[in-house]
Amino acid sequence: MLIDQWPVDFGDLAPWRIDAAEAYLHVHEPVEAKRLALEELKLSPDRPMSTRGRALRVLAMAEDPDKRRLLLYQSVKCLREHGDRYGLARTLVELSRDFLSTGETQQARATWHEAQELMDECGMSAQHESRRDPVMGGAESPADPQPPGNSEDSGEPGVPEEMSLGTSAEDAEPPVLSEAEWRVATLAASRMTNRQITKSLYITVSTVEQHLTRVYRKLSVGNRQDLSRRLWPLIGATGSSSC
Repeated sequence: MLIDQWPVDFGDLAPWRIDAAEAYLHVHEPVEAKRLALEELKLSPDRPMSTRGRALRVLAMAEDPDKRRLLLYQSVKCLREHGDRYGLARTLVELSRDFLSTGETQQARATWHEAQELMDECGMSAQHESRRDPVMGGAESPADPQPPGNSEDSGEPGVPEEMSLGTSAEDAEPPVLSEAEWRVATLAASRMTNRQITKSLYITVSTVEQHLTRVYRKLSVGNRQDLSRRLWPLIGATGSSSC
């Protein structure tokens, strides 16, 4: 806001709009994030290719899911051409999420592995990147999990009693999830509500709740935040047990 009031645009020194747009994504204001990303893209002919690639990635995360993949592909192209390995890895993580949300597990795994390799080269962690809170088409994303048992409002199926009695999920073998459970789980992990999932997958709310109850039990988690932390590392697992 301060920079907007100044007569000088600091975009040539630093693409501040991208950083500000990412900040808006983290506080779940995709409309403002989209505005800033589009402003940066209008200026991109005079910017490095990596700046355009980063702006396209942020725009993809602020856009509706049906427009996201094309923008991510464009971001990948720009970042590859510029040789921005870290920026490319971040875009590939988001592309892997998008593949997984539509049940394309092989593409998701291959993309995730490439992101991991790039992150390793940069001395970073792809798993850390996967824990960033995404914004799915402006879906509400409460910071604190809602109490179980109120699935209509909170989107959480009641937490089975077995979860509080089982062993640590990290010590167990990768659980077997059906393709239907994968699709529901990845959308829920992306903070979509049950109603939004029903519209996306053309299934009933009851079916979503049943899938989530089974997923929660298999992954030993109790809410969407824990689901996201547990689910994304499984993308990189090998073998049929991960999908």
